[in-house]
Amino acid sequence: MINQVLLIIASVVTYEILKFTDFKNLVSLLVKIYKKLFYLNSYKKEKLYFKNLKLLFITSIKIFATVITILIIFYNLILISNSLLDLLISTLGIIEITFILIIYHLFKTKVYAKL
Repeated sequence: MINQVLLIIASVVTYEILKFTDFKNLVSLLVKIYKKLFYLNSYKKEKLYFKNLKLLFITSIKIFATVITILIIFYNLILISNSLLDLLISTLGIIEITFILIIYHLFKTKVYAKL
C-alpha cells in the first residue's frame, strides 16, 4: 500500500515539475539550436556561433537540472521503500503510472476549467 502512495506522489510531482519547467519546449528548443548550428554556412556560423552556443548551454543546463531534480525525488522515495524501484520497473507499475497520470491530468483540467 505504501508503494502505491509513493507512486502517486512521485507521478504527480514529476508531472508538475515537467509542466513547470516546460520540458517539452526545452527539448524542442535544443533540437532547433542543434539544427541551426549544423545548417549554417561558415560565414554565418562565425557570427552566430557563440550566441547559439550560449543558448545551447543554458538550455542544456535547464534540462539537466530538471532531470537531476526528478532523480533526486525518486531516490528519496526509494529510500523510504526499497520495493518501490521494483514496482517502477515492472509492467504493472508502468500501467499504474499511466493511469495515475491520465486521471490526474483529467482532474486538473476539470478543476482549471471551473476556475
